[in-house]
Amino acid sequence: MGRHPMGRVPVLEDDEGPVFESGAICLYLADTYPQSRLLPPAGTHERGLVYQWSFFAYTELQARAVQIRLAGSPEAAEAPAKALQEAVDAVDRAIKGKDFLVADMFSVADLLVGTALSMARRLGAVELPAKARRYLDTLESRPAKQRADARNPPPAPTA
Repeated sequence: MGRHPMGRVPVLEDDEGPVFESGAICLYLADTYPQSRLLPPAGTHERGLVYQWSFFAYTELQARAVQIRLAGSPEAAEAPAKALQEAVDAVDRAIKGKDFLVADMFSVADLLVGTALSMARRLGAVELPAKARRYLDTLESRPAKQRADARNPPPAPTA
């Protein structure tokens, strides 16, 4: 087996071998570098919430945006569009009165949910409600995000 069993990226390789899949890499790095404070302490409810939102980013947000993009017709896009809007509304409710999803701290959950929301918005898959739009704009204005984008700009919007 190579670095990724399907020959894809991203892959992170350390002294013990490869780790693949974006979410797994983010969680692994947050565990490896606890000083980053990207994860609440292990075994806490807040840690479980980070896992919850991290998986939600892929299964409910990103997957639906991709389904819409690949639908081929407005009719075929209806069900994933409805599911995506429900997922975005869940994020919108979760951040009510807060800057971040979990424990009032920026975490892996915000990184992954923010990335999925950004992709959905860039693809034109969803109109973000006001709180979700503010949340995403706040995440995208973080200095670390700005530095990352300067090194590797996000793809341009597509039609």
